[in-house]
Amino acid sequence: GKVLHPVAHVGVKKMPRKEDVARWMEGKRDLWVQPKVDGVAVTLVYREGKLTRMISRGDGIKGQDWTASARTISAIPQSIPLSSGQQVFQGELYLLMNGHQQAADGGKNARSVVAGALMAKTPGDILQKTGLFVWAWPDGPKNLEQQLSGLRTAGFPDVGVWTRRVEDIDEVEG
Repeated sequence: GKVLHPVAHVGVKKMPRKEDVARWMEGKRDLWVQPKVDGVAVTLVYREGKLTRMISRGDGIKGQDWTASARTISAIPQSIPLSSGQQVFQGELYLLMNGHQQAADGGKNARSVVAGALMAKTPGDILQKTGLFVWAWPDGPKNLEQQLSGLRTAGFPDVGVWTRRVEDIDEVEG
């Protein structure tokens, strides 16, 4: 894509072993855990409370303009009650499925189905079956409780339900 992200998309290094995660956690405080949502990463840009752009992850610096598709996804608020300046949110668009667990059920090509619908010239009904999990609000409050509250107020409810404070590796694993 050619559209510059207002905030770069960065990935996380996956740690396959419990011991590696425990070692990384040593000496750190105020840790929170969220599920890994297997979807299509996007940046949402709001100006004066109105959705102005949705950008695909692309290479993390630049992506494709998917704003037209964003207008057809009911999980994406077209306006939010945060009306001061520009607000940037990063998250995953995912296919809504009941009771699906990727570890047990496999991917079922859900990410590809959503990506295909986003790139289609005419939006199909798949986008109406698409959810949004916001995992970053770079411009938001630094305190995570305030950020989660602000995300709920803005119309992004999923993140608060799935985000929790952890003290040790056993809580992460649980």
